[in-house]
Amino acid sequence: MPFGAAPSFMPTTDQINLPSDVVLGVFLPPLLRHAAFLSAPRESRQDAGPILALAVGLTWVTAVSVMATLSLAVPGLPWAAALALGVAVARPTDAVSATSVPQRVGDPRRLVTILEGESLVNDGAALTLVAVAVAVVAGEMPVADGVVDLLRIVCCGILHGLVVAWPRS
Repeated sequence: MPFGAAPSFMPTTDQINLPSDVVLGVFLPPLLRHAAFLSAPRESRQDAGPILALAVGLTWVTAVSVMATLSLAVPGLPWAAALALGVAVARPTDAVSATSVPQRVGDPRRLVTILEGESLVNDGAALTLVAVAVAVVAGEMPVADGVVDLLRIVCCGILHGLVVAWPRS
């Protein structure tokens, strides 16, 4: 039995509530670090086009498509709530599982590299998009500020990645 499922079988545990900051700040970084540590930087750089197209483009297209479908199917549903659900649907498996299975079955190295890079970048794209959508739904910021905030986060993330990668290239 996976370790994460064990608490659900404890008779005294009715419900466990973890703040999202704990999940995003404690549990997610070690998984992403492990996947990033095992990735191939040179190959990832060579396949940056397909990685970015899948990670950012496909994630956002899927999220917006689900949002549009839900907005049409459920009258009165706020678009930001539909977008948050769309991001949850668009976010695929984590980086560790996305790469371990193809490596075990002997998929071509380039495909594994693209999947590694896509799953790592996808987390950032999806989590950023859902954070802004949830803030808009909660009324913490107007839509225009959400769009500006999203663009600022994306640009700063790209800049941060370039600065961190510069000494390694």
